[in-house]
Amino acid sequence: MIENFGRNIRFQPKHIAEPKSEQELLQFLAENPRRRFRVVGARHSWSALIPTDDVSVNLRHLDSIRLTTRSNGRVMVSAGAGCTIDHLLRVLDRHGLTLPTVGQIRSQTIGGAIATATHGSGRYSLSHYLKGVRIAVFDPETGKPAVRLIERGPDMAAARCSLGCLGIILEVRFYCVPQFQVTENIIEVDSLEEVLRLEHRCPLQQFYLIPHTGRICVAARRPARDGERTPRPVLWMRRSWRFVTVGLFMHLMIVLMARIRPGRRIVQAFYRRIFPRLFLRKKDFTDTAYRVLTEPQERFTHYASELYVPESAIRDAVPFVQAAIDAFANRDGPVPALFATKIAEADLTERLHQLRGTWVHHYMICVRKVLPDDSLLSMSAGSEPYYAFSFVTYDRDRWAFRGFSSFLSQAMAAAFGARPHWGMHIDLRPEEIARLYPKFDRFRRIRRRFDRRGQFSNAMIAELMKVPESDSRPAVEVPEAG
Repeated sequence: MIENFGRNIRFQPKHIAEPKSEQELLQFLAENPRRRFRVVGARHSWSALIPTDDVSVNLRHLDSIRLTTRSNGRVMVSAGAGCTIDHLLRVLDRHGLTLPTVGQIRSQTIGGAIATATHGSGRYSLSHYLKGVRIAVFDPETGKPAVRLIERGPDMAAARCSLGCLGIILEVRFYCVPQFQVTENIIEVDSLEEVLRLEHRCPLQQFYLIPHTGRICVAARRPARDGERTPRPVLWMRRSWRFVTVGLFMHLMIVLMARIRPGRRIVQAFYRRIFPRLFLRKKDFTDTAYRVLTEPQERFTHYASELYVPESAIRDAVPFVQAAIDAFANRDGPVPALFATKIAEADLTERLHQLRGTWVHHYMICVRKVLPDDSLLSMSAGSEPYYAFSFVTYDRDRWAFRGFSSFLSQAMAAAFGARPHWGMHIDLRPEEIARLYPKFDRFRRIRRRFDRRGQFSNAMIAELMKVPESDSRPAVEVPEAG
């Protein structure tokens, strides 16, 4: 039995393959030409992308890392798909290098991060920086396994967020950048407008909507200036403080709240009295980029969803989310007019009435800006930046959170064209998902060329790929990248 990190996905494949090398994997494919294959990475996913009833492939042994200096003087890293981001970052750091961007969670495998377009904050998704990917496929002419290298063109646009259904990712290639320092200060601001103004000065920032308070905190982050350093003794003290207070104590408090399911007032009291003492900072501190830009969420089992909203809708989306959190926590009481109007337009007024009072959200909502890219299915594909809203719960009984998350997915897709993260909780019908992507049909055509028999698919992919073309036109106009 295979179980994911969030313990919401369990499945029993007929066979588990853990090849020690690419050659061993190709030999296994040759011996099983009619079977279906799905790769599991670090299993840090909450969606139904990884389950299979046939062959589950674990690439943990394909974790090699090679550095080469190209003719243009830049260093390229080639990493096996089973290599974790944490291991890759540490190896690169020893050479004074790093990746152009990193996501919050370092335990992911690099192959899984590419397949779902994992992102950081203030830059493009990691997939955008992909310069080459080697995948194992069945040759359409001979039917025999083969390795294809993708480096450019429409195939690369598809590979940058492939959902694992073009073939088995073997290796990915990126240009490295020199290791850099990031300066951070966590502050409370008065309004969303102040958050947006800060972006020009702190392009790597992310901000947090504090539930049931209307407050907004900002992790104001920017590349450090020349000579800007935190003294090493102070740096070690700050790292220890962050680990103990934020990484452990604060999260343990939130876990406890999730277990006892307190009322709205207790959650409010925590975020008004305790949270500022643990989370907010009065001075800048500077540290290595990957240490600042990653989060400690993975230390505790949790469940999550993430919705991507176009930049043009951010000023409406933030109060919309705040109003939804308050509406779910209170059985009665008025709701803001804009929120009520958007809900009515999505035909969800009755659904909201049924769900009010069923969920008191206990974790701050992290919001990160992702620059637009030219991939076909990444959540930030298009011509304008997207903001990713992350919703997390530590509650073991997820039914109430799932109701909250499903409602937000449906309402924000209708109101703002919000796209769900492929690797997190998704509760939209396949045709609804397909309509959010203007280039969905193009991806589907490329996928058929790579995998004619659907051997690198599963139930979720199969349902998504059979959506009629007339149903995959965008419901909300999202401009294509020019």
